[in-house]
Amino acid sequence: MPSLWTTLGKWSLLGIACIYVSYLSAESPQAEFDGILELSYEELADEEISDLYQSWQSRDAAIKAGYYHRDEPYSNLNLQLKTPEITLRGAYQTADQEISSLQLVLFERLTLGDFRVALGEGLIFSRAGKQGILDSPAHPKSYSPKGVALSVALEDWQALGVYSRNKRAVRLNADKISSLPKTKQDCLTSSMESISSVALWRNWGFGHTGAIYYHQRYDKGFYSADQDSLMQAVGVFARADLGMHSLSMESVWQATDPSIRLEWMMRSGRFGQKWRFTSLGNYQRPAYASKAALLTTQDHRDEIMAELSYRFIPGLEMKLASVQNKRLGALNDASGLSHNNINIRAWDADSKFSLSLKIIDREILTAVDSSYVKSVPLHYRVIVSGAHNISENWWLDLAARYHYQEKQASLSSGSFFRQGIGYQIPRFEAWMGFSIHSSTNYRMIILDDSDLGYEALGKNSLRLEMKSSLKRKNGCMTLRGRQDLKGSQSTTFDLNLSYTL
Repeated sequence: MPSLWTTLGKWSLLGIACIYVSYLSAESPQAEFDGILELSYEELADEEISDLYQSWQSRDAAIKAGYYHRDEPYSNLNLQLKTPEITLRGAYQTADQEISSLQLVLFERLTLGDFRVALGEGLIFSRAGKQGILDSPAHPKSYSPKGVALSVALEDWQALGVYSRNKRAVRLNADKISSLPKTKQDCLTSSMESISSVALWRNWGFGHTGAIYYHQRYDKGFYSADQDSLMQAVGVFARADLGMHSLSMESVWQATDPSIRLEWMMRSGRFGQKWRFTSLGNYQRPAYASKAALLTTQDHRDEIMAELSYRFIPGLEMKLASVQNKRLGALNDASGLSHNNINIRAWDADSKFSLSLKIIDREILTAVDSSYVKSVPLHYRVIVSGAHNISENWWLDLAARYHYQEKQASLSSGSFFRQGIGYQIPRFEAWMGFSIHSSTNYRMIILDDSDLGYEALGKNSLRLEMKSSLKRKNGCMTLRGRQDLKGSQSTTFDLNLSYTL
């Protein structure tokens, strides 16, 4: 095993390469992902690639190549070619297997290949956002509809037709589908997935109203008696933006009981609030729907979310949020599930600071810790991030988390701390720091600036970290390196090159 001085020498050479060869766009401290990160981390990769394509929206041509040196290295290639009539987007990843996604858009109406549909409140497709009805393809490691989609408009009316046929890996139990992995991976077998859907809606001056018909079929049955390989759903959705108020809803009928999701947002001066109610009756989640409830993927649930925010003075804001989830008809389960969050943010021209306290019912975390012991009720998290500009060119930043569980159980305490110093001039930035993390017997999920958007940290480590970035005209080169000083003493680095026209 190499000595500490050999490791430091190797890291010094990498540091010199970072400073002289590339530029790191040092990330400002990131806030905790909305909600509980472990329950949604797989969605981060799709958000990362969606943001990349969005940043290329005004570009005629763009390409980005990345190499990620890990225990299992992999490389990525993303590209976009755009004319007034045609847009071509593609992504390719090579690792232990080669995976890709490709999308061709003609006249902003006809989409061929991989795509995502964003319509309504997420009970049938992805939740509607700001990037349009037909979104860019997902990260190549993620499954998404693959086929053809046609969007047409006539005056205030708009229609969408979708057909997808996709072969995807499945997990089996007794020769029936027990689960549909979101990511492409080696499983024992595969199933042919067929999806067709039509939607029609009208745009009003203040919003829109519409309806969806959805049909989904697999060539294998499902192991769970509550799920059907042949599923049909009819939904209605609406949205109204009324100045300081915003209202949205979606209701879906599948077999008998309807499921519904309602949301009200209001902003008035310094005060803001958001209320959301979800009721899932006999609900089978469609293949590419959003996560209907924040705290669970199970059906037969009622969930209410309340979020209040107030800006006391310019540069000081507090946010209170609570999510309560209750199983329908469970008279013997009075506790339900809950997640509460308090967040305080403060900032001025030179500094920013954020402090969050999360209180999570321990049962929610069974998704990442199957050895959960129900007698342990609560899990606490303290999350801190901050940055301060020392001068025009130099800044300091830090990020820290501490996880604590009440009493004693499988998922115990965990902590993460990172601190660094950065330097920037026009077209060049560099950052250097260290991080320490510790967890007992689970992998801590941390937001990260890789293509996946997150990092799963193991038990204990002390690391040196460096980032650098160099921009020249339409090109950019970024390099990020990490050196473990304990345990494996492994070196990892990410190299990304991009060019746009």
